[in-house]
Amino acid sequence: MKARPQGLWYGRGPKGSESYGGGCVATTTTYQDINFKAIADVRSHSSEISYDQAAATREFIAACNPENIAILISAYKEMQQKLVAHGLAG
Repeated sequence: MKARPQGLWYGRGPKGSESYGGGCVATTTTYQDINFKAIADVRSHSSEISYDQAAATREFIAACNPENIAILISAYKEMQQKLVAHGLAG
């Protein structure tokens, strides 16, 4: 399995020649950055989803970046420890 790029991810909507429904999730918001890493290609013109659905999907995927997932796992573990300390979980 290939490691996904670290850091924040961004839902990049249609720009320029992609105005027909293009868009992706990437490691930058700037289309001029030739070194960006694409995480997911989410375009409404090539699928059965609307432009609004494609935009919402890009934002949802972007929120699932490795940093955010690590924060969620850490918070979950901390909560579990507190529950055990208070005798509410075993």
